[in-house]
Amino acid sequence: MKIQDELKPAALAFEQFSYQAHQLKFARAGTAPAAALAAAPPKPSSQPPNTTDLNDLLNSVNKAPGRTTVVAVPKTTPQSDLELLQHIQLVDSYISILTAYAVYNEHPTPYDITDRTQALEFTKAVAMQRNFVMTGGVVKDLAAYVPIASSVPGGFHKTVTTADLHVELLTSMFAAFGLEAAAMKELDAILTQTATDLKSLNLEFKEQNQTLDHFVTYYYFERVPGTGEGTSIAELHQVKMRLFNMKIDQSSWKVSVNKSSVGQTRQDINWIDIACRMDGGLVAEDAANIRANIHRLMGNDDAAINKIMGTKVIRADPVRPS
Repeated sequence: MKIQDELKPAALAFEQFSYQAHQLKFARAGTAPAAALAAAPPKPSSQPPNTTDLNDLLNSVNKAPGRTTVVAVPKTTPQSDLELLQHIQLVDSYISILTAYAVYNEHPTPYDITDRTQALEFTKAVAMQRNFVMTGGVVKDLAAYVPIASSVPGGFHKTVTTADLHVELLTSMFAAFGLEAAAMKELDAILTQTATDLKSLNLEFKEQNQTLDHFVTYYYFERVPGTGEGTSIAELHQVKMRLFNMKIDQSSWKVSVNKSSVGQTRQDINWIDIACRMDGGLVAEDAANIRANIHRLMGNDDAAINKIMGTKVIRADPVRPS
């Protein structure tokens, strides 16, 4: 069954809208729209969410976080890097709206995040739909902006003290980036705040096999090969991304919430580690269409959406390609 057949009419309405808005881009890229989308979406039979629905949902994501987005901003930012940061803001705002749209489509009745069970269901829905969106499951052409390079399973399975948990977990996830101590400290502060926000919800698991799901998006800069030191070309950067679709064992979560900082806890966390890059040229070429989509859906620009979503920032030097 094609993915379009599985989507409900409201989602199909947006698929059709996005398809029409991006026909020109696919023509420029030499790809027929019919090939980029598995099938032309049928005419919708129900109304998509309005701007109030989507704004309310986006605001709920900060209160009951099912995702965390972090941007590693270089310590010095030439004009070319500032432009790339604008691309990140634009694309991530678009992704956030598409995620909200997909969550609404599956659950049009607002989640009551003051209810312990619904709060857990909401965080799981946000994590699942953000993963769905970023892997091209709602709007197929999004994969052209952030093409996936690899996807591999990973995880963290250790017995640690609660005091050491964050450092151990962050080291496991971000060791490959060679981050300095100051950047790791910033990441630890972000993780601590996210955990605090989730703990405040007093999440309730209704089934023994339920997990606490979370989706991490990490944007970072990498030096373009053949530029910078040892070449005659000024150093240039490109945006890369790492996505962690995480599933935290409920017993690990409960123990970490209730144990003291000196107690030993068994942590079992599985994730899918997805490596992507951002096609900055294509984003710049199609920026007007993306902004038009955002404004049509939300009545806001990408800067306003980015502010609502509370994207986190750390300072880190660009990664040297291996």
